[in-house]
Amino acid sequence: MILNEADNQGNASPTGSLTAAGPTPISGQTIASGGGGNVGGSPGSGGEGGDERQKCVEIGTPVTIPEGATVTEKLIEHEDWVAVKVGHDPPVLMDPETLVAIWVKARNLKGGEYADVGDNGEIGQITSAVRLVRKSQKVARTVEPHHWYRARRLKTHNLKPADENQFF
Repeated sequence: MILNEADNQGNASPTGSLTAAGPTPISGQTIASGGGGNVGGSPGSGGEGGDERQKCVEIGTPVTIPEGATVTEKLIEHEDWVAVKVGHDPPVLMDPETLVAIWVKARNLKGGEYADVGDNGEIGQITSAVRLVRKSQKVARTVEPHHWYRARRLKTHNLKPADENQFF
């Protein structure tokens, strides 16, 4: 399932409608991924309890969720980002504590490193990882039972600090 938290004009909002069949994530609710497909919607502004430092990406970032996953989302005001660029893709703005599939937190990524960018073993070179400050919102996303999702093509993990050593 592909989620895009921006409307068709690229405007992010805390509520929205899907551009394809599927559930709209809303405050405190989980959604179950079906057989895959493209949807565009917005996460709710509430959500389950939560860690304000939960690993996440900026609202509006297209994400791909593993088939069969249950997803919980929450919007959180945020301004501390790492802009991670892979190849010619637009950068992914993520929380500095987000774990990228090379088992490195975003704040520690360096240009020249390689990361998982595809479901068939594709890797891509990180061309830059730059810290920046910008007021926006992040989507705190929990993906069960997989603990991972793709932001654009970049595989990220949403493990919490208590289970950071548990990779799957």
